[in-house]
Amino acid sequence: MEQILKFFWYVSTIMLVFTILIHNPKSEGLGSVGAQNQFFSNTRSTENTLNKITWLFLTLFLILTTIVAIH
Repeated sequence: MEQILKFFWYVSTIMLVFTILIHNPKSEGLGSVGAQNQFFSNTRSTENTLNKITWLFLTLFLILTTIVAIH
């Protein structure tokens, strides 16, 4: 059981780091490129979805960290 929890803990850690790294900085975004603004019209919805996924992995990571620490 503990090995399964640690596996999901490792996966959640890697996914959390990955989702944090693919975020665009707030001051610069794909929309600041100019002519490509029309091409990336859904950047706001993409950013919102990415925020939700990041919070999901953060919550999962914290819960699994607590459970693994108790065992």
